[in-house]
Amino acid sequence: MRVLLINSNPDRSVLDLVLQLNTKGIYIKILTSENSEYRKKLEEAGVYISCKDFSSKWNWTLIRQIRKLINNEGFNILHATQSSGLANAIWASYGKRVKIIGYR
Repeated sequence: MRVLLINSNPDRSVLDLVLQLNTKGIYIKILTSENSEYRKKLEEAGVYISCKDFSSKWNWTLIRQIRKLINNEGFNILHATQSSGLANAIWASYGKRVKIIGYR
């Protein structure tokens, strides 16, 4: 199982979820803003992937980045906890064998 969590600014509960899954041996990465409050902790855990723009539900740059991550890293679960991340994840996953979780 390879999980990509998509969240522009994760709160403490999302941080704990990612870190706990990582310590349990589940391959997880989080795609989040460069300005994330918990960026340093995520980087230290080796789960951080930077994304510059979460501004809309149709963001071609974000869609392309998610699709590239699916192809290159073999993610088979996308977990999006916000509406803009979810919409872009859905667009990025068309034609791919990926499951999408739309809430936490």
